[in-house]
Amino acid sequence: MTSKSSEKALGRRTLDAGPQDEPAFDGADRRTGGVRRAAPRARSLLTGKIVIGDGRESHDCIVRNLSTRGARVRIAGAVNLPGTVGLLVVKEGLLFDAAIAWRRGDQIGLTFSGQHDLREDVDPAHRQARALWAALSPL
Repeated sequence: MTSKSSEKALGRRTLDAGPQDEPAFDGADRRTGGVRRAAPRARSLLTGKIVIGDGRESHDCIVRNLSTRGARVRIAGAVNLPGTVGLLVVKEGLLFDAAIAWRRGDQIGLTFSGQHDLREDVDPAHRQARALWAALSPL
């Protein structure tokens, strides 16, 4: 199905599209008759880490889309995760407090409850996450 709004957005980054350029919803949103997300998500291919607990355990992931309220990540392998985790976006130096909303195969949907900028954060609870980020981030 092709509409004028989707033709207009071809070749544009999702972040460049304004509210007037929002595409028609297909898939699960079309079946339920409504939009399930409170904030639009931008497509991405960011390197991330799923951080468990205080940061001593982490798993590589790819952030497939991201908004201020949540993200969809892809994680390799069958990893047992608790209900609440942290999402470290390495390039941005951001740590999100997150809850797992859904999981389908290697895809995980996260909803955010907090955000911490590791460049400025001095909270002792995030010490391990800061050390992990410092080891992974380019200078």
